[in-house]
Amino acid sequence: MQPLTTTRMTTLFIYLLGATLAVWLFLWRRIGDKWGWLGLANAWAEWGVYLLAGVGITALLRKEKAAGVALLGTATLAALPQWMENGNTKVLPVTVAPQRTFTVFSANLFKRNPSMAQHIALIRKTSPDIICLQEFSPRFAQELLESVGHEYPYRALHPEKGSYGYGVVSRYPIEETGSWDRPGIKAWGQRVQVILPTEQAVELYNVHLFPPMADDAFLNGMTWSFRAREGQIEVMQKEIAERGLPALVIGDCNFNDTSDAYRHAIRTWTDSWRVAGHGSRYTWPTLAFPTKRIRYNPRMLRLDYCFHNEQLTTQAFQILTERTGSDHTPLLATLALSV
Repeated sequence: MQPLTTTRMTTLFIYLLGATLAVWLFLWRRIGDKWGWLGLANAWAEWGVYLLAGVGITALLRKEKAAGVALLGTATLAALPQWMENGNTKVLPVTVAPQRTFTVFSANLFKRNPSMAQHIALIRKTSPDIICLQEFSPRFAQELLESVGHEYPYRALHPEKGSYGYGVVSRYPIEETGSWDRPGIKAWGQRVQVILPTEQAVELYNVHLFPPMADDAFLNGMTWSFRAREGQIEVMQKEIAERGLPALVIGDCNFNDTSDAYRHAIRTWTDSWRVAGHGSRYTWPTLAFPTKRIRYNPRMLRLDYCFHNEQLTTQAFQILTERTGSDHTPLLATLALSV
């Protein structure tokens, strides 16, 4: 038996890594997020495709033609449905009267953020009509009202210590019409009705869906965590359909767009980024992952969204990449009544 040389060990590693990635990506396409721990790995499936393609190219460069072609082919087959399903499908915005349009700013403030000052600077810069905030603490509420409260006289605020505080402030009259903590453990969203200058009502769901790495996810099981997020989407879909008003869902959804939850969402909702987004769609993380020693991170996953029903159209959509001290990027959506 010949000893394993460095070259042979490298070749063996390429084969093993490629086979492992290929099996994982096959399970992702066939099983999806039905098993929670696989679902957690699937959040990184897009990067797994890139890595598999890289392994395939490495194999070709090392004259392992059969392995290289097989691995590149597997990567392409894994990625193709995702490109077709979730690719950006930009359309020209419908021209509407200005009074039928409105802008919404959304941000997960990050409970350990020392200040909301950078978010407030962004709010002043973008001057949105409505502001939706998650991980909204009493300290952040004080900062917000002291700085720009006079510009946003209509409020539905539920600040909490920790991760489950919410707040909506608006230039237009609002009325809070609902909130939920099931399915899940803690409060995960609030619904407010906004009255636009045209006197038409729009319902806005400010959400922070169940986080997959929360303590309760480990306590109740990772599969339960995935079903809870999907159940939260179903609750909103049912209510939006029954209430029959123009509606949008915006905030930290804690799933990415390779997930079953995302595919479930876009069955009945439009994803604003797919209509009018530009550049990288990733919104997380911007700091402190996987270690606090890394001050600024490249964004690697998309967790924050603006969805809406057919009674609204997306006119513009931005992922605001300025550093804010949060681990999420803020969103700015310009929407219009289409009815």
